[in-house]
Amino acid sequence: RVLLTMVRRISREGKDARAAMEALELPVLATEIPFLSVYRSAFGETIDDAGDYEGVTEELLGVRV
Repeated sequence: RVLLTMVRRISREGKDARAAMEALELPVLATEIPFLSVYRSAFGETIDDAGDYEGVTEELLGVRV
C-alpha cells in the first residue's frame, strides 16, 4: 500500500502523484497525511492525538491482504 505523506493541500503535487500511482495500478490509500508542522516536529516523540494517522490506521485495518 502507498501512503502519501507531506501533502500540501493547496498544491497539485499530491493529486498528480496520486493520479500517476493509480495509473500504474498501485494500491494508494485514500487517506493522506498533510504537510503540517505538528507532524514534522513530533519525529521520535509520543503524541497524544493521532490526527490524520488515525484515518490511516482505520483504513489499513479494513484492508484485506
